[in-house]
This record gives sequence, structure tokens and C-alpha cells, in this order.
Amino acid sequence: MRAYAAFTLASAALLGVVAAETAEEEEVILDISSPECVEDAVVYDGSIVEAFELDDLATVDECYSLCIAVENCTAWSFFDASSANKTCELFDSVDDMYADADYVSGPRECSNMTYTDAPTAAPTSSPTLSPAMVCGGSPSDVVFLVDTSTMMSVANINEVKDFIAEMAAAFYIGTGEDQSRIAIVTYAADAEVLWDFTAPEASNVTLLLEALESDLYRSSQRSRGLGGGVALVNELLSNTPVREGASRTVVALASTNPNTGNSCSSYGYSRSPRVCVRNAADDLVRGPDDELGTDDDVFLVDIRFRSSVYNNLYNNNENYQMTVSASRLTSRTDDVLAEVCSL
Repeated sequence: MRAYAAFTLASAALLGVVAAETAEEEEVILDISSPECVEDAVVYDGSIVEAFELDDLATVDECYSLCIAVENCTAWSFFDASSANKTCELFDSVDDMYADADYVSGPRECSNMTYTDAPTAAPTSSPTLSPAMVCGGSPSDVVFLVDTSTMMSVANINEVKDFIAEMAAAFYIGTGEDQSRIAIVTYAADAEVLWDFTAPEASNVTLLLEALESDLYRSSQRSRGLGGGVALVNELLSNTPVREGASRTVVALASTNPNTGNSCSSYGYSRSPRVCVRNAADDLVRGPDDELGTDDDVFLVDIRFRSSVYNNLYNNNENYQMTVSASRLTSRTDDVLAEVCSL
């Protein structure tokens, strides 16, 4: 109960409101200079305006300084895990917060912080197109399901582009029966097929890379209709003839929890975001014949950018799950390939 109360006070401090301490029936004015101003083991969830990868010696003060340097930043979360590069996420609005031991968070107006010169963020790396692992042997039909809501910063989207490019380079992409194809579906409030397996981009690496740069971008929508995205991927695969000897893989990249099921009813699912995702995932992994252990089964890879995302987001239907900072995504390409290439 005490932890819950502290969480509520921190929320009120962030939003700059007056909280009532109901236990003692006293009104408490929360001051941003109070200890609640900086919250250990808390990560914010909201609209990210920018995200930076910092060096290993970066401090929480530097993340705060980045927020000061960005005009529309109102809050920040600093990722400080010892096993990974440090990152700083800047928000223009905060919808929620979650417990996470690897984060420190706080608002822009915070008098007990020290302003320093804003650090230089590490640039987004270019696709290497030469990953250590190459998927030979059996062909694959791979769908990337990408969150493009405002929970993804422009830097995050660029990292996703690089990740898809590196994944694509590991497959023998082409139109032959023994070659692989790549399709992309995005989701925010609604889901959209950027291109399916019949599009030229699906079987031509050069066209795929050009399309990634021109077509994959962050939307202006804050809503996250992941359930509709999963359902649309299932529809795409159901309308794609099963190729003999070819595996089917879906790589879903979610920035955070779904918050809308508006598109779910059109696919016959519940409007509850969580129920929709679970039921759609049940159908997805079974394939069009609705049976496991057959040629149209789907291998589901769950890549999440926050440890606070529901552990059973896909009702434990995912074959492989990975939690990673978005700015570290391309460093884990070979981990994903090790799972997908073994199919």
C-alpha cells in the first residue's frame, strides 16, 4: 500500500496538480523540488519526442540536460542498466508510469537537478548489410509488424529501419521458389500493409531499402492498435499461398502496451486491446488451417522496447521473446536471426 501511495504522489508531482492525502484528510501541495521530483526505478510511458543513446559514463544529469535543450520536452526517462548502453527518452506528454529498476525518471522543471551542457548523442548506425549470420537453406516468408505510433521516436524508427535492413541482408531475397520474401505491416491507431509478398519490394533488396527510407516513418497518432495489426498480418498470411518448404515468420516490434482495440471488431475480435491481441495471436500462430504442427504455422517473434510491456502480451504464443532498448536493437540482430534461421 505504501508503494502505491508513493506512485500516486509521483504522478501528481509530474502533472503539477494538487493531491489529497486521503488517509489523513489533509491537502498536500506537491513541490517539484521535493524528492518525488526524481523517481528511481520508474519509467514513463507517453509521447516520445526524441530518444538518445549515450556513452557508458553518462549520468542522469545529462539526460535531464537533454530535456532542457529540447523545447517541447516536459519529462524524461534515463535507462541506466549496467549491461547495456545508456539511453535517454524525452517526452512531450506522459500518460502512465511503470516500475523498472533500470530507469530513473523526472519532469523538466526540477530544481534539485544540475544543468550541464547537453551531451552529443551517438548517431544512428547505417545498415551493415553483412550480418554475421546468413539464413541459407529453406526459404522464408517474413512479415515485420512495426509500431509507428508517437511512442516511437524518429530515432527509434531509424533503428528499426536498420534492423529490418540487416535482417533482410541475411536472407536470399528473390522471386524464386527457393528464395525468401519480406512484407511489412505498420500500426498506430490503425494498421496498414506497406507492402505484401507480391510487391516488388518483397523480393528485391535494393527496392526494399529504398522503400524503408521513403515509406516507413513515425505517424502522428498516439493510439496503439496492436491487435488490429496482428489481425491484419494474419489476414495477409491467410491470403498468401503456402509455399512448400518455406517457413512463415512474424517479427512484431512493440514500443509499449496496446491502448486501443478500435480496429479489432472488424476482424471479429473483442474491442479490449489486450483480449484482441491475445485472440488474434492465437489465430496467427495456427495459420489459415487453425491447426498447429502444419505447414502454414507461424513463428512469432516478440521484440519489446520496454520491460514494462505485458509479459503475456501474445498469450504466450510467441516462439521467441526479447526485451531491448530501441537504441540497442541492431546490436541484437544476430540473436533474432539465430532463432529465425533455425526454422
